[in-house]
Amino acid sequence: MYMRYQHRAMTCNMKQGWTVLSKLRRMLLLLLVPLTAMTWLVAGCADKDMLLEPDCQICYTYSVLYQESQPLHELRDVFFVDSSNGWATGSGGILIHSTDGGANWSAQDSGQANTLYSVCFSGIDSGWAVGSSGTLVQTIDTGNSWSARQITDRHLTGVFFCDDLRGWAVGDTVILRTTNGGETWQAYASPDVTIPYLRAVSFAGPTQGWAVGHEGKILHTDDGGSSWLPQSSGQGNPLLDIVFVDPSNGWAVGVGGVIIHTTNGGQSWSQQYVGTAAVLHGVAFWDISNGIAVGDSGLVFTTLNGGGHWERQASGTTNTLRDVAYLDPHRFCIAGDFGTIRITRTEEECCEE
Repeated sequence: MYMRYQHRAMTCNMKQGWTVLSKLRRMLLLLLVPLTAMTWLVAGCADKDMLLEPDCQICYTYSVLYQESQPLHELRDVFFVDSSNGWATGSGGILIHSTDGGANWSAQDSGQANTLYSVCFSGIDSGWAVGSSGTLVQTIDTGNSWSARQITDRHLTGVFFCDDLRGWAVGDTVILRTTNGGETWQAYASPDVTIPYLRAVSFAGPTQGWAVGHEGKILHTDDGGSSWLPQSSGQGNPLLDIVFVDPSNGWAVGVGGVIIHTTNGGQSWSQQYVGTAAVLHGVAFWDISNGIAVGDSGLVFTTLNGGGHWERQASGTTNTLRDVAYLDPHRFCIAGDFGTIRITRTEEECCEE
């Protein structure tokens, strides 16, 4: 099972059952609605089978549940392994943990001064974070203790594990793979493939993976990282984050307000439009319909139809927002500069005009 609640939204715990059941309920309910009735069923409210008025927009409420007391810290990544347990990492080796869905956070000692750019857990116990100068920190006890070592001399900006053993790390012209939980790592090298500066990596299962980076570069593997081949993104700007919800459907975001989407595993990518030229740093999707992207100046965009339409939301901050993670179908955790953490909740009612 491979759903990630986090920033690259799907990893290690799949919750397809909710989506399938919700879709069945929607189908059955729509069959009961007269064809002449002016009603819409909004996907975000499907778990309660609510019938809403035409053109109803779902409300989003934002509340700040944590503000880092050391304002020079940047939170660079956030990851939730379930609806309660999450971690965030950032500058100065900061590593914080929540056990109540982001309502409260406590510091964990990473033992590092280097920036930790990315964090991933395969379950409640086992987790990894990577950062500058090839830093890797690892825990097997929910983060109560972390062990550290340098696995490369290159900066590492993304890490992804699909289970307790198989994981990948990417960064400054490097791709690393482990098959033993991070005890040893092998660097990928090929005379036929030039590895760019990579910023993020996402897998949809143990074999299908994608990494994105500078100059709009995308690399893809279909054999668990033994080999990688380039895909054409159609972009020249850096891509900063990527998420796949299954082997076919994925999204990437980056500089210039870029959002690109694929429905065929990256064989082709199409651009989606959000109406901004600002940098988008993070993207997460719960399923093929419901997603969120965050970026500079407190930008937050949400979609209910797979990115066919993106709606800007009022985040309540102008701080740069660098990552976002799903807690459940209706809640997100957003992290960014100045220790900003915001929990976003989807209201299951129509917004007032």
